[in-house]
Amino acid sequence: MVISTVYPDGTVAALEELIGNHGGLGGEQTDAFIFHPPEMEVAETRNATDVFHILNTHRGSPVPPPQPVVEEPESDGLAPGNLVAGLAMVRTWITHIFRCAIPDRKAFKDVVDDPLMTGPAILVGTVGMTLLALFMDAVRVTDWVMVLIRIASL
Repeated sequence: MVISTVYPDGTVAALEELIGNHGGLGGEQTDAFIFHPPEMEVAETRNATDVFHILNTHRGSPVPPPQPVVEEPESDGLAPGNLVAGLAMVRTWITHIFRCAIPDRKAFKDVVDDPLMTGPAILVGTVGMTLLALFMDAVRVTDWVMVLIRIASL
């Protein structure tokens, strides 16, 4: 990756007020990394010489043409049609509730990424907060055992 212009005489346009170009984008420069395409094989490295050999083997490799960026239209999760459509998908959001109760990180991401789950998320949050308010003393917020006993006694 070349971060700045390389002039015909071999000099570069520095990004910082330095002579030449070292580092690059600033910040701490204690951890090295190689940003590479997924198909490029990168062996384990121990030092700069190893990195040089990896990069040198790819010198002159053809550069793939840029891929067109396909932008998906934004879907407004709060649009009335999306709220109703999401609430109608009862089996889907019930499954999400159980997956989130485990807790499964991917389940939370799935809910966030699906604009149709906004309505069910609002419903579940509202019902949950209402139950919490009904069965919990405001003074004893940390008394979860009593909350569970009260809910179980219904």
